[in-house]
Amino acid sequence: MEPPRKRKRGRPRNTWRRDMGADAKQMGQTWGQLEILAQNRDAWRKLVGGLCSDGATSKDDGYD
Repeated sequence: MEPPRKRKRGRPRNTWRRDMGADAKQMGQTWGQLEILAQNRDAWRKLVGGLCSDGATSKDDGYD
């Protein structure tokens, strides 16, 4: 008898790009606007930090 599986088999239905595209559409942004925004580290962190509402992002994350 096999234990119940937690994940479905096969490739994920959504890719990172699809998820980002859906989030961008909700925010009224285009890929071009996101690419420009991603070049500014502080602006990108502000955008992504707003999407992560659980407080997982911190100022001292070691990526500077």
